[in-house]
Amino acid sequence: MTFQQGALLGILFTLLVLLVWGRWRYDLVALAALFAASLLGIVPQSELFTGFGNPATITVVLVLIVSFGLTKSGAVQFVSALIDPVADKPFLHIAILTFLAAVLSMFMNNVGALALLMPIAIQSTQKAGRAPATVLMPLSFASILGGLVTLIGTPPNILIANYRQDVTGEAFTMFSFAPVGGAIALAGIIFMLTVGWKLVKVRKQSAGLELFDVEKYLFELKITAESGLLDQSVGELKDQLSEEKMDLISLIHKREKMSVVRRSHRLAENDLLMLQGPQEDIDQFASKHSLQMLSAENARKEILHSEDSQVSEVVVTASSPIVNQTPREIGFNRKYRVNLLAASRSGTPHRNRLRDFQIKTGDVLLLHGDVENLQE
Repeated sequence: MTFQQGALLGILFTLLVLLVWGRWRYDLVALAALFAASLLGIVPQSELFTGFGNPATITVVLVLIVSFGLTKSGAVQFVSALIDPVADKPFLHIAILTFLAAVLSMFMNNVGALALLMPIAIQSTQKAGRAPATVLMPLSFASILGGLVTLIGTPPNILIANYRQDVTGEAFTMFSFAPVGGAIALAGIIFMLTVGWKLVKVRKQSAGLELFDVEKYLFELKITAESGLLDQSVGELKDQLSEEKMDLISLIHKREKMSVVRRSHRLAENDLLMLQGPQEDIDQFASKHSLQMLSAENARKEILHSEDSQVSEVVVTASSPIVNQTPREIGFNRKYRVNLLAASRSGTPHRNRLRDFQIKTGDVLLLHGDVENLQE
């Protein structure tokens, strides 16, 4: 093995490790690998950026532009109006969504097609009272399969066509891949419609709470007649909780739930406080202020079975305005009128004080609030 061969393998291995690690942006990692290859003499400096002028690269960029344009064009609302009437018929609902995903993926980036249809799929299945998981996996596969049909459906097709033109002088046409790719796509979609969607494991409604172990830091306490919190304002309570690394999630006053509570509101006997924080701190706070600790199951029931609210898991995207901010900086509850119950990063629940948790791209947030506010 020559030096250049060994160096190239080392660069590729390092590139793969860094991409899997995900600590740095993918484009920066790729450029660093390119510069490293140039410094080691593997890629001539005169050809360092010739790849950016390659027809395949330009075609992929143009497809991404078209995808972005379709996403921002209002097509979501138009398609949603067509799909909502059949949302209560699982087979027809999944068939329409997968067909649309496959067709869109033929002429745009499959990630863009999925991003376009995913909100529609989630909203329509929730309205029909079904788990979104039954639709999302078939939708994902359909967007991949649809890209096999056309020249621009997936970047590998473009690269192969470009290579064929360089070697033979004749490139593949737009639908040269259709006989094989179309057959594979059709077979895959038929399988997903008949068998595949039934194999998807659907989590129970409470799975989000189980995943985040909310029983360990979400508690319901009752204000007794002996409590020192009687007639205190909610603002004073929040200040005390803030000093002791806890948060007030909601308040039930005279059987009326108040998710967003005014600071001037006065606490009364039998009010129920939903507090968030470490169990040891909650226990000490309850003992100090003569509060009655209710069971964790009560807190779960209050969250899950409320008539006017629900729990929802959301993933933070790169374009989200809350990235690199903490709930305290955002004024999360006041601004969005929903409660942040828990957060998870890379599958690990965050159990420290949530108001100081810096939100990153890819984090999963467990939210609780009114349905309308959650959708917004």
